[in-house]
Amino acid sequence: MFDKLPKDEFARHIGQRSYDQWRRIREWAKASVVGNKLLKSGLLKEDEERREVLRTMAENYRYLGQHSNAIDVLAQ
Repeated sequence: MFDKLPKDEFARHIGQRSYDQWRRIREWAKASVVGNKLLKSGLLKEDEERREVLRTMAENYRYLGQHSNAIDVLAQ
């Protein structure tokens, strides 16, 4: 759904909501896919929002045992 939406405030809301819901049900890989799409789309304008997504994505990768990906995300 996120890919089909025009990149506006509604898409940002849907993206963040889906990211949070995937994390809530412990689907770390699916949450990371959505998180990467959010970051690449440029919809996260505020530094704090971007920082929180990056931090939690590093946690996702840690839970999946992908430590090198976690380091790469934290470096951003």
